[in-house]
Amino acid sequence: MEENSLKDITERLDRIEQTINHKLDPLLELLQAVIKNGLKLSNNTPSETYTETENTPVPELSYKEDNEYIYITGSKTYDNRELIKATFRGASWNKERSAWAFKKFEGYEQIITDVFPNIIKGQ
Repeated sequence: MEENSLKDITERLDRIEQTINHKLDPLLELLQAVIKNGLKLSNNTPSETYTETENTPVPELSYKEDNEYIYITGSKTYDNRELIKATFRGASWNKERSAWAFKKFEGYEQIITDVFPNIIKGQ
């Protein structure tokens, strides 16, 4: 009796192992294909690819002119948000650019460098 029961358990374990292997094979093939072909960043649109510039460190604060707006970006924008809002009237967060934006005005560069002496002018 015990021998039949042990044989049944062994057969069931074999079937379970085959089922698991059968379900894992496609996943392993997919993983191998991804590794072989390289990875793209998951939050990029299909037209975007990983570049070396994405590997460069983000400055604490930098600003950039674009037509009639100034954009302040960097790793310390959150820490300086209240100062930015208080200094530049109408400054608001621009989600698409991940930057604080305000309308350009005469003498803004002097104010930016006075308030943020270490800010970098972007290209």
